Amino acid sequence: MIPREFLDNSLDSVYPATIVNVGLRWSGKTTLTRKIAAIIEEKVVNAGKNFIYVEGRRQSDVLNYFDENPDELRNDYIFILYEDAGRGFHSRELLYASQREQEKDFLELRHWFEDHGFRKGVLTVVFNIQRLEILGKTYRSESPVVIFKTLPSTDPRDRRVYSRMLGRTRWKFLRALTAMMFFGTMTRDPEVLDIFVNKLKTDPSSLDRNKVKRYGVVLYADGTSKIIDFGPELKQPKNTVIVKQSNDTPWIPKTPEERVIALYWLLLGWYAAKDHYIFQVDELRKYARTIGLKFRNQQLSNIHEEAKELASKATSLILASP
Repeated sequence: MIPREFLDNSLDSVYPATIVNVGLRWSGKTTLTRKIAAIIEEKVVNAGKNFIYVEGRRQSDVLNYFDENPDELRNDYIFILYEDAGRGFHSRELLYASQREQEKDFLELRHWFEDHGFRKGVLTVVFNIQRLEILGKTYRSESPVVIFKTLPSTDPRDRRVYSRMLGRTRWKFLRALTAMMFFGTMTRDPEVLDIFVNKLKTDPSSLDRNKVKRYGVVLYADGTSKIIDFGPELKQPKNTVIVKQSNDTPWIPKTPEERVIALYWLLLGWYAAKDHYIFQVDELRKYARTIGLKFRNQQLSNIHEEAKELASKATSLILASP
């Protein structure tokens, strides 16, 4: 995921790349993602550029990290892993307004980074997920590369879908990997044995439950797929940041009284901090955090509009007073 233009310094904007890494728990998804990041980091650093790997679970936490650490946006390559993405990017959760706003934020992620100072470089986002269908369709469709570590489940429908996506041979290979990884059972399928012996140059009887995690199937956007040996060695990116998941639940003003309190404090902050300057939504979000208030995007936008109207009226009254 390193474009040629990045290495020869002809990249003049943000190059976005997305990967989905699919596999059951304990299949080595995080280990593989960190290894990919370490390999990319080595090439980026050797080219005289800066690299950062950021791992988190929620998009808001990751963006807050960059918001609070703007110097990190000076890196040339930003690699983000959303671990256990089923929690924060679940397809069904998009039924809720807050999740729809998150979806919009993801679609505008490149512009968010550009607006915050990262205007030229590579932005790679990886989603680690147990089943592909758990991930919202928007995130899936934005990913030109999908890595399969195991078959997702014993569900017949899932297996039919993955068979159509990967083809019968690669589907059988994943089935064998899954059985070897979780049950220690060796495949007897001659086609799969032939892949191990002749393509991967490996005696499958020498593989234990951990060693088999080095293999997987990669599906590309053009419909082609490839069986890959990712290698036995473990690698970790050197410039790594693990973003802790915020445990505090955002305060969402629901009752009229709560909304009045929120508007009151926000308006006080506007006038005290900016001398009648009307905040933009992003500035308002930052200020709200400093006084302990958190809002979902749509609710913050609604409050912003109401507060602008109240601020305008207040200013008119002040100017009209004797």
